[in-house]
Amino acid sequence: MEIKTIDFVITTNYSPYFKSVPLLKKTIESLNLIQDLTNSFIKYRIIIAIDGLDPIFNSLRKNYKNFIEDIYKLKTERVVISNCELGGGWGHLSGNLCYAFDNFVKSEYVLIMQEDLPFVRDIPLLTIMDHMNIDARLKYVRFNRRKNEIYGFDSDLAPYVIQGVSYLKVNNWTDNNHLMKTEEYRRYILPNIRGKKTFPENELAPLNLKNPEIFGTFLYGKYNEPNVILHIGHLKHRIRVKMEFFKTTNSAFRYLIWLAIVCKDMINKFIN
Repeated sequence: MEIKTIDFVITTNYSPYFKSVPLLKKTIESLNLIQDLTNSFIKYRIIIAIDGLDPIFNSLRKNYKNFIEDIYKLKTERVVISNCELGGGWGHLSGNLCYAFDNFVKSEYVLIMQEDLPFVRDIPLLTIMDHMNIDARLKYVRFNRRKNEIYGFDSDLAPYVIQGVSYLKVNNWTDNNHLMKTEEYRRYILPNIRGKKTFPENELAPLNLKNPEIFGTFLYGKYNEPNVILHIGHLKHRIRVKMEFFKTTNSAFRYLIWLAIVCKDMINKFIN
């Protein structure tokens, strides 16, 4: 079997509203659940991609520097640090990823993760990589944070089986943990998010709807299969950052609408 290489790019950013480093440690530790990473036919690195300081927190630059120092303590032979602050400052998730790819990603495959989305069970990583070579339609495999079902923009799920392994064709792109070939990411993803300080999904989801075959988006697993990752993140951070943004743009009404949507999602999650 040919040796495969993969970089796990785990994105992180500073916020005064949550402690990022403990979340990051849990997410890194969760990779121990992936049994294939003990296989001699796979070589991997972990790239911690640190975003620059969000301008709304400029008064907290000293705290940001302490945050950076804490992240660098996680550096090992396998764990490398990508610091977007050194490449021009705050880039949002899109800019942070572009900087990491431009300067650190060297592998054949890449698995994009966020600091608060650890794995909760094993995945057949080598097999999925093989399937991406066998079937050109399989370009993006997402690992769901909820059970595989029709939900939100995951509104059209079609069963798809390769060598006995189940996937679901889905015409939706999200930033949740996903695996791609690095060359595909450079060809189709980076050009569409470069220079745009936003979440990649904001740019890519509409494009994917228009050209689903180009982006080749799939979920791992069968319909109703349980979640593969878990969101352990920070609703408080999301609410406070939105508050700061809408205060500075005099858009309190938009904030109230957003908050109502968040509350609705939380209620639905509790009921379900």
